[in-house]
Amino acid sequence: MRKETAIKTALASLTSVLLIFSFPNFLEPGVDYHTSILIWVAFVPLFYIWLGIKKTKGGFFLPFISAMIFYTGSLYWLCLVGPMGAAAYPACIAVCAYFSFIIAMSFYLSALLEEKTGISVIFSLPALLTVTEFAREWLISGWPILTPAQSQHNFTQLMLLLRFTGVPGANFIIYSVNMAFAAIIAGEIKKFAAWENKLWIFICAALVLITFIPRESYGQESKKITVAVLQRNIDQNVPWTTEYRRSVMEVSREMARRAAYYKPVLYVWPETAYPGILNIEPAGALETASWDPNAFNLIGSDTAVTSSAVSKTDYYNGAYMISRDGKITGYYAKHHLVPFGEYIPFQDVIPFVRKVVQRYGYEGFKPGKEVAPFEFSGMSVGPLICFDSFFPEIASAQARGGAQFLSHLSYESWYGESPASAQIFTNAALRSAECSLYLVRCVESGISGVVDDTGRIVLHTGLFTKELFSYDLNIANKPHITFYSAHGDWFAWFLLIAVLSAAALKWKKR
Repeated sequence: MRKETAIKTALASLTSVLLIFSFPNFLEPGVDYHTSILIWVAFVPLFYIWLGIKKTKGGFFLPFISAMIFYTGSLYWLCLVGPMGAAAYPACIAVCAYFSFIIAMSFYLSALLEEKTGISVIFSLPALLTVTEFAREWLISGWPILTPAQSQHNFTQLMLLLRFTGVPGANFIIYSVNMAFAAIIAGEIKKFAAWENKLWIFICAALVLITFIPRESYGQESKKITVAVLQRNIDQNVPWTTEYRRSVMEVSREMARRAAYYKPVLYVWPETAYPGILNIEPAGALETASWDPNAFNLIGSDTAVTSSAVSKTDYYNGAYMISRDGKITGYYAKHHLVPFGEYIPFQDVIPFVRKVVQRYGYEGFKPGKEVAPFEFSGMSVGPLICFDSFFPEIASAQARGGAQFLSHLSYESWYGESPASAQIFTNAALRSAECSLYLVRCVESGISGVVDDTGRIVLHTGLFTKELFSYDLNIANKPHITFYSAHGDWFAWFLLIAVLSAAALKWKKR
């Protein structure tokens, strides 16, 4: 019994290790890591064990531990968030345990369904894992990081599927390939003849065929525009004194003048790049525009809105479009705030936790309410700020609003020399694949870069470097909307209905 337990534990741990190296990791913390192919076999050891166990009693523990090793080994950089101090460590463990619980519940439910209805785990487990990954997008604030599809950002053929199904479609294929390998190794290939498993094979085949449908932009007239990205590598986690502001603006001016050589139409700056509150400091917009009067500027800045009725000021994490003559022509407020980083849940009930958010008298930020692209020089760009990039509904709303490409402004310096920035970047690339739009990403200290309209990262900078670059985007003259941008996460709901319907039919026949 001890030997059997040791073997199962070793196999479950092997899944954890393979998953860690399927994404940017502590050995290769950049976007050019070489082990992304491991995702296609990473789940095989754990699935193989599960095909032999399939027990609802005690079966929850093994997948939970496997997932816990994976998440803690990949998201350890959460412990590096300086403003949280020692609280970052239990917060990291809590997040990883929450994610692991969701994974383990998928395994538990698949075993329960087989026990009660007879539906095969071979079909139900990949489907349930896909559905619970989707649920992570909105449960308890939501944070869909390190989802299997994210590891395949440079696998263009698979990324083309996201135009129709979003991330759930790619996740389901990856889980299914792993399950097929595990079933063959376990000698359960005969079970493929079960009608629900035939349905599973049919869905996978249909998804593969969908990837060959031509993209919406094929045949459309397009034009090239030059954008400049300015990665300043400035530490923002310091007091914003007059001297700090002077230093930041001097660095920004020097970089903009160098970038003017490339004759960009648009400069893209990082999140909170302007060292102040731009909406109440009009001179800041005029100064920014003066660095190159032939281009527009997309820049991040805090925003203050004061209500005279209640004498209260609300603060927002914003992005602004500044015209060539220094006027603010567009404004967007970050929609999805970082809990315990930009706002504090239950801060009115537990007042002492306000101290975590240190700016503006410990008030924290308010979330934005509107999503609309910025217009400039006859084109439109859909801004995303930091955490927004994890949530496909925001990018899709920008696409539906007419955005011809996306921009991602972020600040990720406090995660140190870790894979955090690469993990965030490869996740943001999924938004390009879903919307079939280019994405230009500017991060204060890296990793900045460009994602093409298939979701492939075509250019990137280093981490903690001062860099600028220009890139010619191939932009369709008319905005186009993908099936996914128009209809959302229909595929995840389809899988849930398919599993429940199959279980109900199998139960009736018992």
